[in-house]
Amino acid sequence: MSFVIQVFNRSDRVIAEHKFTQKPVTIGRGFNNDLRLTDPHISAEHARIDLDANGQLYIQDLNSLNKTKDCFGGQVSRNIIKSGDDFYLANTRIRVLSLNHTVAPAIKLSALEPLAERLTSKKLTVFLFSLFLVGFVLLGYFNQFEKFELKKLFNPAVQLTLSVFMWPVFWSLLSRFFKHEARFFGHLNTLLLAIFTTQVISFVTYLLQFNALFTTAWWLDYIFSIPLVACTLYLSLYLFGLTDSRKRLFRSALFTLIFFTLSEISQGVNIRDFSPTPEYTSAFLPSHFLIRPALDSEDFIEQSESLYSAAQQTAKDE
Repeated sequence: MSFVIQVFNRSDRVIAEHKFTQKPVTIGRGFNNDLRLTDPHISAEHARIDLDANGQLYIQDLNSLNKTKDCFGGQVSRNIIKSGDDFYLANTRIRVLSLNHTVAPAIKLSALEPLAERLTSKKLTVFLFSLFLVGFVLLGYFNQFEKFELKKLFNPAVQLTLSVFMWPVFWSLLSRFFKHEARFFGHLNTLLLAIFTTQVISFVTYLLQFNALFTTAWWLDYIFSIPLVACTLYLSLYLFGLTDSRKRLFRSALFTLIFFTLSEISQGVNIRDFSPTPEYTSAFLPSHFLIRPALDSEDFIEQSESLYSAAQQTAKDE
C-alpha cells in the first residue's frame, strides 16, 4: 500500500509532501530515517508507519521524548491510520493520505488571473510608483499659490507613501492569517494604479475648473471615484484569494457603500449652515491650458454690460 505524508509548518501550510511505497517508514531527526524532520523536539527515531497483519496501516511511537499524538491530543502507542488522519510528532504536524484520497474539485481559472499575474511584477511597481510621485508633485505645484518649493512636498510625500504601503501590508497579513498567498506587490500595484487614476481625474477636474466650465466638481469625483474604489476592492479581494465572483462583487459593493457613507458623514459634520464667503474656484494655470481663448478687457466689459442688461430685464419682467 502506497501512501503520502504531508508535513505542515506552524501556520498550518503544507511545506513538504513525500510519497512512500516501501514499508515500514521511519520518521525522526536522525539521518537514517526514511522521512527526516529537523524539529529539535523530535527524537532521532521518533515514529514508524507500517502495515499490520490485516493489511491496515498504523503509526507507532518509538519511545520518543515528546511523544506522538493524534489530532485530539491523545498519546499514540500503535494507532490504525485512516486516510486524512493528522498526527503531531512533538510540535510538527503530519497528515497521512492514501493515493486515492479525494481532493477538492478544480477551480475554473478566472479571466482576472492574467491581470493579477502582471500586477505582481516588481518592475511595474517601480513604474507605477514613479508615476505616483510625478502626479503628486504636479498636483502639489498646481495647488500652491505662493512660490513653489519642492522641499515643502517632502514630508507630505513620505506620509502618503507610508499610508500607501499600509494597504498591501494589511492584505498580506490577512492572507497569512487565512493561509493564502500574500501577493504583496499585486496589492501595492493595484492601489498605485488606482491612485494614479485619481490623480489624472483630479487634474482633468482642475483643468475644467480653470476654464470656468463649472466651479465645483463633486459630481465628477463621484462619477469616477465610486466605480474606481469598487474595482480596486474587487481586484484586491481576488488577489486575497476569494475565488467566488459573486461574493467578490457583493463585498466590494458593500465596502464601497460603507466607505462613501462614512466619508459623507464625516464631511457633513464639518459643514456649517452659513458660509460668509461665496463659492468660487481657485484653479490657476498658465494660459496655454485654456480650452478656448480668453477675452480681452474690452470684450469682457461689453459682455458684462449685456449680462447686466439681461439681468435687469429679467428682474423687471418678474
